[in-house]
Amino acid sequence: MHKVLKLILFALFCCQSFQLGAQQKYALLVAVDDYYADPGIKHQSSLKGCVNDARSMKQLLLERFGYDEKNIVSLYNDAVTKKRFIEEMFRMLRPGGMLIAAREHVISRESDLGAFLEQHPLHHLYGGEHAYLLDRYVGALKTAGFAAIEVLAPLRSPINLFPYTIDTLRAAIVERLTDKIPVRPIWQAALASRSVFTSLLSVAEPFDDRPGRLYSFVCRKAPA
Repeated sequence: MHKVLKLILFALFCCQSFQLGAQQKYALLVAVDDYYADPGIKHQSSLKGCVNDARSMKQLLLERFGYDEKNIVSLYNDAVTKKRFIEEMFRMLRPGGMLIAAREHVISRESDLGAFLEQHPLHHLYGGEHAYLLDRYVGALKTAGFAAIEVLAPLRSPINLFPYTIDTLRAAIVERLTDKIPVRPIWQAALASRSVFTSLLSVAEPFDDRPGRLYSFVCRKAPA
């Protein structure tokens, strides 16, 4: 997707059959040094080594791991767009293959973007974060050609709870409830069952409107 790139992003996307011939291995290398505070104006904290590292990674794949150069796609700086990124991943997948896109930031309204960027701990350092409406993610995946897309909502999959786990999130909620109504043993007992707690998260899901909440996507390319 177009979360390009935190401090350094290599998206090394390999699709390899059971035989290990060089012609059957593929890689997508993505690196961005140039971030912009405004259109045409580079962010003062733009990065300097990402593209160079991606080029070094390409040499490593060629010289040590036997990749065929025609099977390596490199996207640098302005060439990195959400559309191109997804299209290249789809192209590299074998028929019947699967793409998992984890922890993508989603907003409910375009007007929520500013609040998300303001609260993000890294965005002010280099200006590279972003978030989109859920429909834009799903639409981009469909346009690329993915036949089946499973959307994993923020509170329905542990992978999207970062930086929490189920247990640490439950403990944090117990603490917050205890701050409001100081009966910790009751809150602990009420939320002790994992199945009850996950059910409560599912109930809360429709009301979750946090700017930048995390979604994941499991996408499948149609069989040949």
